[in-house]
Amino acid sequence: PPHPFQGYVPVGNVTLTSKLDRTSLREGEGIQLEVILQGDANLRPLQIPLPKELEALCEVFPETPTVQTEVQGDRVITTKRFRFGLVPKRAESFTLPTISVLTFLPEKGEYRTLTTRSAQIEVVADPNRQRVPE
Repeated sequence: PPHPFQGYVPVGNVTLTSKLDRTSLREGEGIQLEVILQGDANLRPLQIPLPKELEALCEVFPETPTVQTEVQGDRVITTKRFRFGLVPKRAESFTLPTISVLTFLPEKGEYRTLTTRSAQIEVVADPNRQRVPE
């Protein structure tokens, strides 16, 4: 059902996980963030909002999400994967912001917010990189 603060809300039992390919990199390199939703809800129309803090910290390069479905007993389980290439804008340590998704649990009649874990990212300065004055 629609929620007053967000558009499409998946109805069903859904889990949210995230993965990073690494947490330490050199300035100018990128990392891969994968956000995975899985459950017995229709996840196809769902888009995840990225936190504005993330776009302040990194250049963000979204890939097209993928969707897989499989039948488990009498349930259809959908897995939707969002992948983002992230290139940090500065050589510094920072906390990757969390991503939240609102869902609705019909058996409890309530909304639930799923949130990824934050991660510490270490970006090491590249001594050979040419600096552009700010």
